[in-house]
Amino acid sequence: MYYLSKEQISVIRSKGLALLEPYADSLPGWVPTRLVARALGYSTAAIEAAECRHGNNYAWCTEFENVHSTWTFAEPGFMVGNRRFNGSEQLYQLLKAGDLGSEGFEIHADLFASSAEMEVYARGRDLILRPDWEACKDTCMMFALRLKFESNYGLRKLLLSTYPRPLVSVKSDKYWGAGLNGTGLNRLGELLVELRTDLMAQGGGVGAPPLGGLPSRVGRAADGATDERPLDAPPLPPAEWDVPREVIYGKERNALMSGLRNTLKKPGSAKSDPVVEDKQDAFEPAFEEEASAAAAIDNDGGGEGSGGGDSRVTVLGRV
Repeated sequence: MYYLSKEQISVIRSKGLALLEPYADSLPGWVPTRLVARALGYSTAAIEAAECRHGNNYAWCTEFENVHSTWTFAEPGFMVGNRRFNGSEQLYQLLKAGDLGSEGFEIHADLFASSAEMEVYARGRDLILRPDWEACKDTCMMFALRLKFESNYGLRKLLLSTYPRPLVSVKSDKYWGAGLNGTGLNRLGELLVELRTDLMAQGGGVGAPPLGGLPSRVGRAADGATDERPLDAPPLPPAEWDVPREVIYGKERNALMSGLRNTLKKPGSAKSDPVVEDKQDAFEPAFEEEASAAAAIDNDGGGEGSGGGDSRVTVLGRV
């Protein structure tokens, strides 16, 4: 499942993602990764490879990445001492030069802290790496992630809502991501699971509705009644965090489903046809932040991707 915030409505419409249009007005919500991949015109090969290794119930979203291109997300930023960093990627890349307060760190700190995500990724590749980088880069990433999530309540809610699902970043990076053939280490996802566990132990999970066993056939209406929903039902509209969610059913649900079926029947490009002929290479990016960014990412840990938003559970269905 892949989380799409309300901010992604403009992305869906500006990019003409026809397969997602019937559900745009019901965002935020959790969407099947295959549906999103097809909407973007990608093969699902990398998703299938990730599922073989991690299971088919994993969750992910652009908010969990440090860099954002395909989907929109404004990193909340945070303070480190008296210096404000635009996001976790900025701090992570800077830590390649040395620990907090070290000469190497301070020389570049102001420039890195205020740079844009892809800009700072490029700057990080030009740094002379500290001698212990390979041994400490996971610790540096966790430090940056912890500051990012602990500084933003919405991000914490979103992360906690994914429990107990595995978190998997499907992208070409074979260290931080799952790779395009499923053999990547997925260290970014593993660190976020560790952070999620820490936050829950600290009581951060109180009141957070879990994504848990979704997709489920049962949705719960505001009056407590259950709605037996087919697995391909449209999304449940989110409500406020502490207010019971409502369920779409009857004419409104039928209208949404009719819209999707009409979209699926339309012939045309790969972006509007769910039966995409896999003319691409078998390991073409199935669902990444951006192909151009992914092509530049390698095992030095750059360009990891980011987070935040309403984590009220909404289910789009199964594809």
